[in-house]
Amino acid sequence: NESTFKKLCYAEYKGFFHIGMVTRNDRDAIIQHGTMTMTRRSVLEELGWADWCICEDAELGLRVFEKGLSAAYYHDSYGKGLMPDTFIDFKKQ
Repeated sequence: NESTFKKLCYAEYKGFFHIGMVTRNDRDAIIQHGTMTMTRRSVLEELGWADWCICEDAELGLRVFEKGLSAAYYHDSYGKGLMPDTFIDFKKQ
């Protein structure tokens, strides 16, 4: 049994990934972020990784686009992230 909060989180995430990311991909307006981002090793070696940044995935995405490279969203999932159990955990995230 999941809490109402967790059900709301799932609904929000589902909308983001199943609608928002698909639409962004169709319009070549994708953003790079989060769990299961796949990046070519050569690109990561060339552009580096911002371990100083709490949003290091999005920061890498900016580097990718500034370099003139592209990104794509693939709807199939190859792993899982963890959703917060409570609103307090959500705020910490």
